[in-house]
Amino acid sequence: MLLNQLYRIFYVIFAMELVAVALFPVMLVLRFLMRNIPKKYMVWVWRLYFLRIICPLSISSTFSIVPAWNRIYHQILAALGLTIQGNFGFLTGWHTVFEAEIETTFSYRICACVWLAGVVVLMGTTWICQSRMRREVRKDAVRLEGRIYQAAVQTPVMAGIFRCRYYLPKQTQAKQLRHLLAHLEAQRKRKSHWWRLAGFAILLLHWFDPVVWFAYALAKKEEEMACDDLTVQCLGEKESLLYAQSLLNMAKETAVIPYTVSTIFEQDLENRSARMLYYRPYIRRQHISGVLILLLLLFWSFGLRPLQIAWNGGTWVQERPADAEGPQRPENVGDVVEQCVTLSPSGLELVLRLVMTSGECTNGTYRGQFALELQNSIGDTLMKLPLNKLWEEQGLSSDLMRFPQDLTFQTGDYNGDGAQELLLGQQIDWSGEQTKTVKDALFQTEDTSGETEYIYLMFHIGEKDLTVVSDSIYALGDKGQEAAVPLIEQDIKDLFAVQVPQGKNYYVWDADKQRYSLQKMTQEQLNQHKAASSGSAEAGHQETKTLIDSAGKVQMTVETKSDTTGSLAIQSIQVGKEGQQVEMEKVDGYYCDLIWATEEKGTSDRYAVLIYNGTKAQTFIIYDVQQKKVYYQQEDGNGMLAKVFKQYNGSEISFAEGGVVIYSLLSIEEDVLNINFAANADNGITVRGSYKYHLADKGMTDLSFSQTTDQTDAN
Repeated sequence: MLLNQLYRIFYVIFAMELVAVALFPVMLVLRFLMRNIPKKYMVWVWRLYFLRIICPLSISSTFSIVPAWNRIYHQILAALGLTIQGNFGFLTGWHTVFEAEIETTFSYRICACVWLAGVVVLMGTTWICQSRMRREVRKDAVRLEGRIYQAAVQTPVMAGIFRCRYYLPKQTQAKQLRHLLAHLEAQRKRKSHWWRLAGFAILLLHWFDPVVWFAYALAKKEEEMACDDLTVQCLGEKESLLYAQSLLNMAKETAVIPYTVSTIFEQDLENRSARMLYYRPYIRRQHISGVLILLLLLFWSFGLRPLQIAWNGGTWVQERPADAEGPQRPENVGDVVEQCVTLSPSGLELVLRLVMTSGECTNGTYRGQFALELQNSIGDTLMKLPLNKLWEEQGLSSDLMRFPQDLTFQTGDYNGDGAQELLLGQQIDWSGEQTKTVKDALFQTEDTSGETEYIYLMFHIGEKDLTVVSDSIYALGDKGQEAAVPLIEQDIKDLFAVQVPQGKNYYVWDADKQRYSLQKMTQEQLNQHKAASSGSAEAGHQETKTLIDSAGKVQMTVETKSDTTGSLAIQSIQVGKEGQQVEMEKVDGYYCDLIWATEEKGTSDRYAVLIYNGTKAQTFIIYDVQQKKVYYQQEDGNGMLAKVFKQYNGSEISFAEGGVVIYSLLSIEEDVLNINFAANADNGITVRGSYKYHLADKGMTDLSFSQTTDQTDAN
């Protein structure tokens, strides 16, 4: 439970981290533009910055100027490794993270634990440093009056949080004392020590970001200059030159000061002295400019997103009364057949409606002309898309569309791009010439086991528009499935599957073309695609696999490198003890396992078996580690298996070239190998069995197998 809370907190911190990085260049620009404005306003600008990177309210406001930025922001969060259930992929506020169910990846959990460890380590080291510095400052300190002390320090120091003490250098001249005390009093009045402590607390949470460290350092400089301004205002403008001289005198004695939190040392004295030489009272226009910039930054940081939502007539998705969830079923032309609440790519609430523009309702089915409408939450129509022409372009011969009375829309972010999609279809009318060709290619038969054939299209729901983002999607479904939910395979975000008589067809999202396209995929290709799309396949990652004997010595080493699919391609093979290894010929395939062979008298340290996926089969190679050579290499393919069956079984079972086959070594008995196999034969037959291979004469004996078809089992 505590770990779950850690993962949630780290997610919000990382969301704010993106804000911190994005806002920092803006802060540098403001710092330049406000160089002639009272420094107290720039200090408040930095305070707003630190408040923004720790406060998750109006979490998207910073990126809302450009909707595409907002979308990218949420896409980055979606790919972080923590999945929030039921929030449509949009982080609408901190409560979403802490209220919804979450799922996390292994790498995300590691990062969260490292972040927490960094926070603890930084807190501990800072506490030790601060305690040591406090002791150094108070050492040999002599109280002069009230909160004023004289100590062995080189520059004035203000220490403490609840009760501030001023420590002055012992060599301080009497004429400088007034200036130094005035500056320390200005720091106390401005509560610089409290703001520094608050900034450090925020810095702790963002310790891994150098941008926040830099921002914290700049904020401290601005605070010192703001205290200088207040000091001169209290002393009088005529004292500015004398105050500048006092700073310059201290600068000559300045030493390198360790990092502290609640002990404020005077720093950057030369630059501050130069600034005071040219000090002029600020005019009213400069104060007004500072206030306006502050208000603008405050609005952008916290108020822009809510205003955009109100301006566009949208709100976040809210719970609705049961009687308000569905549309009123149409009795007349122009009424709504179905509607649902969804989200725009930037997170605004939208209403998607299916409207019958002409036609009639008979026997629970609507027939006629239809259109999709996209509305904002106050009922303004953003786009109206006629549907009949779209399906005529897919080859349907009739211009009349049909939808069941109990139709229910299902929208979702099916391709992981941060936007919502809708899969909408029509039952296929096979009378058209184009659809006849499709039937011959995809369905091949009139018998589809009572299921209905559909042509679907995928619709992308934009900010104010609807677009088709797929080729024609042909699929089988139950009657009444005009609005369907795509079958997401193995949690892969960029593809979905549909059922056809021959199995499944896969439609893969092409980010460059912004479109789904049909791809034929085997289970192995699907697994490889999952590894590549999830980021678990880091191309070029190298791994070393070793085989150790009973004495604990490495006898065989296999070097591998992952490709873009995440599979470990075999790079090199060395046989023998370390320092005496012989490199063997490279194997073309992907690593599976490395084991000792089972011999007649049990397992020994003589024969090593490398199991790998070749180009045509899962097979193996046996290495004699004593002789440092290949003992036996099983064929990569089903050619040998076909030869064995032809010898013992005649032509009853045959194998097509390239068929799937898996070999494994059961045991070694002298020079006889007991080999197991499982393979797909012609006519839908699956065979499993074993045979013996004699190394001396390369002959095969003792074939034993079972065969399985869809209807029978035989021995």
